[in-house]
Amino acid sequence: MSYIDFGAKLIPLKANSKLPAEKFADKEFSKEYLKNHLRHGGNIALLSQPNFIFIDIDVSHGTDGMSNFYNWCKQNQLNLEQLMEETLVGITATKGVHLVFLRPPDYKLTQDINFIDGVDIKASKNNYIVIAPSKINGKAYHWVDVQKNPIVLPYNLAKAITKQVKKTKTAYDPSKDNTSDKKHNGLKYHIKYTKHPVLDVFYNIRKGFGDKGNRNTNLFKWAMEMRKLTDYRTTLFYARQANQNTQPSLRDAELVTTIRSAY
Repeated sequence: MSYIDFGAKLIPLKANSKLPAEKFADKEFSKEYLKNHLRHGGNIALLSQPNFIFIDIDVSHGTDGMSNFYNWCKQNQLNLEQLMEETLVGITATKGVHLVFLRPPDYKLTQDINFIDGVDIKASKNNYIVIAPSKINGKAYHWVDVQKNPIVLPYNLAKAITKQVKKTKTAYDPSKDNTSDKKHNGLKYHIKYTKHPVLDVFYNIRKGFGDKGNRNTNLFKWAMEMRKLTDYRTTLFYARQANQNTQPSLRDAELVTTIRSAY
């Protein structure tokens, strides 16, 4: 893939990290700057804007996003193997998968985190994916085929994504709290207008991290979701609030260690 041919925008990330090395909104980084950043051990990322859509599939921390996405594709008469053969595919440091597509002219969606369990749609202005030659804990990101170019997001895939989002993203009315408190791994709850469990980080602040057997795993997954929304200190603050509603509560040192691990 030639980044220049597709108007790609790259941003610098901190060494051994997915976090930006500096503010990047509406900022251009020169080729020379990025090369120097890489030489000094930094990582880099590809912005979705102006022309890309990413499907980010996670297979770490007990999540099998690839199987979930495969099954979802099958249910929607989509051929995942063909999609991966046709478009640009990246492999993450944790063996997750990034599917890279070009944005169709009429594509309206921007971002849908946890679109299905373990799968994110990233297409908003400041969304990005970490790319080669970045490394996390000594494990490198790489392209499956560096010569391959991304294809335009196929119409049938775009249509299926839009249908899924509309089906699960019904507005929440606080005056009509339909939560049944039927938990799924302590992180998700069910609401009567959809058969799909809903991931809501605020739910855990109110309800805690579940029982002793699941609370550590739930805390880590919750922190990973919070990381997409806010900074470490804010997450730690609300984790302590949620921990007060967890019975039995975790030790604070254990709480802090888990949050740090997620970040």
